Amino acid sequence: MGESYSCIIKYKLLIAIIMKKLLITTLITVALSTSLFADRIQKSNVKAKASYTVLKKFSKDFEDAKDVKWSVDIKFQKADFIKNNIKMTAFYNWQNQFVALSMVIDAKTIPVSTQKEIADQYPNCVVNEAFVVQYNTEINPDADEVTYFVDLKSDSKEIVVRIAPDTHINFFARIK
Repeated sequence: MGESYSCIIKYKLLIAIIMKKLLITTLITVALSTSLFADRIQKSNVKAKASYTVLKKFSKDFEDAKDVKWSVDIKFQKADFIKNNIKMTAFYNWQNQFVALSMVIDAKTIPVSTQKEIADQYPNCVVNEAFVVQYNTEINPDADEVTYFVDLKSDSKEIVVRIAPDTHINFFARIK
């Protein structure tokens, strides 16, 4: 009977060791899968970057660009940067084509007649920023080659007006 009792004890000890290893393996598996799942969620919340092709084109086209910050959306891969002390934004589509370049300009460069028209039509607004957009007409032949815009602000609203080639203004967009 002593021998069978010793077999039962060894058997129970073996079962306990197996159960302990199984429990440890399960805990490790749960910990790893939780970590991987959390990492995947975190990565999906990080903004996507511009394509390799666009990054190469940009660095060739704008060699002296400083403080480059990339962002992407459903339409564009966009680089905000400084060149020659001018704030600029380059736009590329998802076919890796250069679409447009916008540059902040001094509002004083807007024709005086246009400045007066802005003041008359938007008396409660002040010029927040003026910028010019140069379009790539090779991929968008219907676009004007160069278009000027003015961002106007008041306490209650922010809008953008487009300066037409004849120097008259047209409402373009409401920001706020």
